[in-house]
Amino acid sequence: ILRTNEKLTATVEDLSRANRRLTETGEALKRSNQAMLRANRLKTRFLASMSHELRTPLNAIIGFADLILSGIDGPVNAKQAEDLRSISRSGRHLLHLINDILDLSKIEAGKMRLKKKVLDVREILEQVDPLARGLLADKPVTFRTHVEEGARFAYADESKLLQILLNLLSNAAKFTERGEIVLSVRRLRPDAEGEEALCFAVADTGPGIRAQGLDSIFDEFTQIDQSSRNQSGSGLGLSITKKLVELGGGRIWVESRDKQGSTFYFTVPAASRGVSAAAAQA
Repeated sequence: ILRTNEKLTATVEDLSRANRRLTETGEALKRSNQAMLRANRLKTRFLASMSHELRTPLNAIIGFADLILSGIDGPVNAKQAEDLRSISRSGRHLLHLINDILDLSKIEAGKMRLKKKVLDVREILEQVDPLARGLLADKPVTFRTHVEEGARFAYADESKLLQILLNLLSNAAKFTERGEIVLSVRRLRPDAEGEEALCFAVADTGPGIRAQGLDSIFDEFTQIDQSSRNQSGSGLGLSITKKLVELGGGRIWVESRDKQGSTFYFTVPAASRGVSAAAAQA
């Protein structure tokens, strides 16, 4: 009994020491996690602050370049005009990257606010159409839209829905050299909770995406299939698009096969029938 008691006492002491070590490890992990959260908050604030600070002078540079190009200070020769167009193009590209960073920082900080309302899908597509055709102006690529019967009204933030569509269309236009890009909308059947949604699809006839790239395609700072495509970009476009879709209550996914084109799908809540009818009468 005494020997057993001694063994039990030793075991209890070992367990006690192990428990103290676990407690110390837990506290260290907690402190480390708090430090990481604080660093992430500081990073988000820094990115948001710097993005705002950079956008102001950059907009001024773009604006002055465009004004001079318009001839407000007198005529410019062909070489000067080309230089001014290069300044404007580069400035707009940089501004696009800065806006991506600003959007990402707002979403991560939980400061992105949506202004949802009933939207007529046909009006949204009318706004997108000339912009999409402009992206394809120098390519033998046709653009068309198709809206199925019954897929008329969405409940979403108009500016964010346009941003999502333009992100996907810009991406499709960047990689599609010939063929067509199709933007279609259809109404999905109610889910298990009775909620209805509209499904937008952007299909292209581009080179497609390799299977190994599909899992990480919506990750931050990831460019599509970098091994086979030499395209510039921040690698934030699809990540921001995914976050905006989910923020609006939808989901996004992609179907693609290498050398056979890609189709990006995303959903947005459909406006209720009562609200849709009222909007239609208005």
